[in-house]
Amino acid sequence: LLLASGLTVSLLVAQGELIGMRACGIPALRALAPVLVICAAVTPLYFVLNDEVLPRTNTYYHEIQRVIRGESRVWRSTALWYRVGNTVCEVADLDSGAGTANDIKIYELGEDARPISRVEAAEAQHIGGKVWRLYDSLRVNLTDGGIRAVPSERFVKLGEALDVMVDTRHFSVAELRQEIEEVEAGGMDATHYKVDYYVKWAAPLSCIVLPTLALFFAIGGPPSPSASLTGIVSVVAAVTFILATGVSTSLGYGKGLNPMVAGWGPPVLFGMIATYLGFRLRNLGPR
Repeated sequence: LLLASGLTVSLLVAQGELIGMRACGIPALRALAPVLVICAAVTPLYFVLNDEVLPRTNTYYHEIQRVIRGESRVWRSTALWYRVGNTVCEVADLDSGAGTANDIKIYELGEDARPISRVEAAEAQHIGGKVWRLYDSLRVNLTDGGIRAVPSERFVKLGEALDVMVDTRHFSVAELRQEIEEVEAGGMDATHYKVDYYVKWAAPLSCIVLPTLALFFAIGGPPSPSASLTGIVSVVAAVTFILATGVSTSLGYGKGLNPMVAGWGPPVLFGMIATYLGFRLRNLGPR
């Protein structure tokens, strides 16, 4: 959308049609309004794609990846044992890319280094900050009176040995919201989920903000920028937006930015730049 908007305006400028419209009293923005209407119509479609289609395809991707191990930074480990303080953890299967672990056993050791309790879970999901969420878990306490099963905690800290990513690509907005509520109800920090939640809401705005920026830049003449210059600026704007989103998201994960600011910051910033370029046009306000 960004390149199409910029190149469309550049062709009109190169053929003299934009100047002809202005000579006939037609403002450039009114003549190019259909471009913005198309971009605005695509925005909700992009949200549906990002919220419904991509989570499912990402799930299929991970399933295929489990069978076919191609070139990937994802590493997998089986029969992993490690100790953190008075806790010994046994993980039967770990997938760092998906941020999941299967068949987990956590042993709590007493002063004599003998187990005093054991937590078993069929599956665990990393939620960030060394914290994992346990599924189908059970806690067994070993006492002098024997063995006693009690309800297990839903969230545990497993230390730095399980260095994996938090993967929310297979979550929709509604599912992310549910995860946030459940994690916070357990007294844990849901910063990673919150950042990704706001990023998913804000991402579709790029479909209207970036093309508008390119359009306002291309009609900022006379003299009007060439098609090649408009294309270069469009590419630079796209790359800058991606980098800004990545940096903002990383700062949000590290709690350097509020999750809402981390998610909405880049689209709002580029929207302000587009608005500034718009008000610099002669037919929108003082130069």
